[in-house]
Amino acid sequence: MNDAASNLLVNYPYYTFSAQFLISKLERYLRLGTEKDLYAENESMFVDFEADPLDVPKHTIYITYRALSSYYVGKYAEAAKLLNQLLNDVSLKKYPFAQMEIKALLALQYCMLKDFELFNQLSNSVQRQIRMFGKDDCENVLLFLKILKIAVSEAKKEKPKKISALIPKFKGITVSYFAPTMLIKMDEAFIENLTALEV
Repeated sequence: MNDAASNLLVNYPYYTFSAQFLISKLERYLRLGTEKDLYAENESMFVDFEADPLDVPKHTIYITYRALSSYYVGKYAEAAKLLNQLLNDVSLKKYPFAQMEIKALLALQYCMLKDFELFNQLSNSVQRQIRMFGKDDCENVLLFLKILKIAVSEAKKEKPKKISALIPKFKGITVSYFAPTMLIKMDEAFIENLTALEV
């Protein structure tokens, strides 16, 4: 299927929502614990593919997929660049939940890059959106930001314990829209990476 991915994304938009393949692929690799293989596969998989920013849903999923592939191999700057470019190239105002999700994902990259100033700006922007929608409609993003805020807080006491307490609540949420924050693997390595941040 990987060999035909470009063909699927380019030639079948009238028959199917081809970008679903990328979401399913991410979910499968996360389930199998092979998410680090995504990045290397992308080089050959997308040789003949050029994303179309005018097809907003497909373009958003494609760029998010590429950014998450970069994130899982520790290329946080590359992931941040992709997500920033997405926010600059495509107007997501008609898709406010997608915009909020992308910004939350970008906030994670800034967190990992230890760029706390940009992280704070972005998390404040996302929190304004959460207040507009209401906490109940975007509880996953609210919890995601809480986890990141604990990681970047100056209080060093019991960070892993506090983050670990929020993860089951986060995983227990069901989201009916495309939610890249739900594609972040929250395991021991995730907690270690976050709690290793020096503020």
